[in-house]
Amino acid sequence: MPTAIDGPRTQTVALLAAIAVLTGTGAIAATGSVPGWEQAIFHAVNGLPDALRVPMWTFQLLGLLLVPALVGIVAAATRRWWLAACLFALIPVKLAAEHLVVKQLVHRERPASSICGLDL
Repeated sequence: MPTAIDGPRTQTVALLAAIAVLTGTGAIAATGSVPGWEQAIFHAVNGLPDALRVPMWTFQLLGLLLVPALVGIVAAATRRWWLAACLFALIPVKLAAEHLVVKQLVHRERPASSICGLDL
């Protein structure tokens, strides 16, 4: 039985939101310069104690790999096979899209060189 989240209107809104986020972040990165607010966030995060490095790295990996896999497992457990398959396929497709498409279209140095001149 379809729910409200399965509706075409919800899916269209989600797709348009994703396109807007991708376009906005791509436009910011495509300038080649780093805005002041982004530099402030970079310095705030990199100014945190070194003891937080491993937990922050762990959360980054969780968001990248584990969350789609866990949601895929829940989808499979509830017999939403198409959703589960898409979520499991999302991980390598996302990595490939980032590497093969986004990084080729938008070139900007890593923060350590573009913000700090390799001087952290």
